[in-house]
Amino acid sequence: MNVHDDEVADMEFFSDSMRPQPAAKFPLERAYFAVAIGLTVVVLIILCNHGIWRKTSLSKVSDGDSLSTAIAKFRMSISSPHDVFNILVFLRKKLHKNPSVIVAAAEACLTKYLLECLQDLPPDDERVPAVIDLMNELWSNPEARRLDLEEHSEEKYTKSFIGIVKKLSESAKEDAATTVEKPSTFSMFAPRKITYSMYEYKIIMAVGMMAIDLPRVQSAVGDEGGLGVIIDAMDSRRQDPRINKWGCWALMHLTFNHPPNKREVVQRGGIPIVTRILTSFIDREDIVQQALALILNLVADDFQTKISLSDVRQMALTHGIVDITQEAEKRYRGNQNLQRLCKAILDALIKEWS
Repeated sequence: MNVHDDEVADMEFFSDSMRPQPAAKFPLERAYFAVAIGLTVVVLIILCNHGIWRKTSLSKVSDGDSLSTAIAKFRMSISSPHDVFNILVFLRKKLHKNPSVIVAAAEACLTKYLLECLQDLPPDDERVPAVIDLMNELWSNPEARRLDLEEHSEEKYTKSFIGIVKKLSESAKEDAATTVEKPSTFSMFAPRKITYSMYEYKIIMAVGMMAIDLPRVQSAVGDEGGLGVIIDAMDSRRQDPRINKWGCWALMHLTFNHPPNKREVVQRGGIPIVTRILTSFIDREDIVQQALALILNLVADDFQTKISLSDVRQMALTHGIVDITQEAEKRYRGNQNLQRLCKAILDALIKEWS
C-alpha cells in the first residue's frame, strides 16, 4: 500500500468516527411507551370527570337483584363511594311508592345501615343526600316509620340521626367560613363534591318526617337539639323558599300536641320568624299554608301548655299576624284548607281581645 492509500484510509476512519451515530432503539421505545401511558391516564381522567367510568364500571347492582341482595351489597360496599351511591339510587327506585317493599326494608333494618354510612361522611359528599332521600322514602310510610323509630330502636335511631344532622350542619358552617381557593386534585374513586345548601331542605324534611304521629320521637328530636337546627336554618336562609316551606312543615309536625316543643319553638323566636316568612312569601300558596299551620299550632288552645298562651298570642299580634292572616284569606279564597286555618287562627286571637 502506498502513501496515498494510507492517507485515504485515515480519512475514511476519521470521517466514520465523526459521523453522527443513530440513537439506541431501546430508550426510544421507552419514550414511546411512556407517552402511551400518559395518554391513557389522560383519557381515564376525562372519562371519570364525565361520569362514564362510574356509570359503566363501578355499579354492582342489577335490575334483577332482590331487595335483600341489594341491602347485602350495600353493607359490603360501604368503603366504595361510587358503588354505595349507585346502590342507594337503586334502592330508592325499588322503594318508591311501594308500601310493601318499604316495610320489608324497615324490617331488614335498612335505616341502621344508612346511619352507619352517614356517620363519617363530610357534608360535601354526594352520598349524603342519596341517603337522606332514601330515609325520607322509608319514613313516608307510617308502618315503616313505626318499625324504624319505635320498635327497632327505642329512639336510638332518632338520637343518632339528629347527632349526624347537627354534625353535618356545623361542618358545613366551618367549611363555608374557612374556604380558600385550592388547586383542584383528582382522585379517580373520590365521590363528587356538592354543597350542603343543595340538600339542607331534605334533611329538614327528614327531621319532620320522622316525628309524624310519634310523640316519643318528637321528644327525642327536641331533647337532641333538632328544633334548633331547623330554626337556625330558617333564620339564616331567609330567601330560600324550600328551607322556609319545609322548615314550617317540619316544625308543625314536631310541635303538634307536644307542649315542650311548642315552648322551645316560641322561646327560640319562632313567631317572628314565621311571620317574616308569611310576609316574604305571601304570593306562595304552598309556603303560606305550611306557615299558617305552624302558627295555629302555637296559638291554639292547649290545656297541657308549658308556656303562657296569652304571651304567645300577644307576640303574634305584635308581629302583625292579623293583617297577614286576613291578606292570605283574601288571596286564596279557593283553598278551603287555608280558609279554615285563617279562621281558626283569628278565632284563637279574638280570645285575647275579648
